[in-house]
Amino acid sequence: MKQYKYVEMTQKFLGGYGSKKYDNASPREVIDMFAENGWRFVSMVPKLSDGYGRIKVYDLVFEKDAD
Repeated sequence: MKQYKYVEMTQKFLGGYGSKKYDNASPREVIDMFAENGWRFVSMVPKLSDGYGRIKVYDLVFEKDAD
């Protein structure tokens, strides 16, 4: 059985993305943090766009074997 975690990434005012929950860490920083704790990055899931096809908010998806 697998367990999953989702981390919301939000577009910053001046560009790029950051996670409010993890001190505005970049997507790469969040992936590295989770990898150090045994999580595997699986995918990115769009949550909100601006109506012109640009993604404003998305989730990073991580998985690992359940204990």
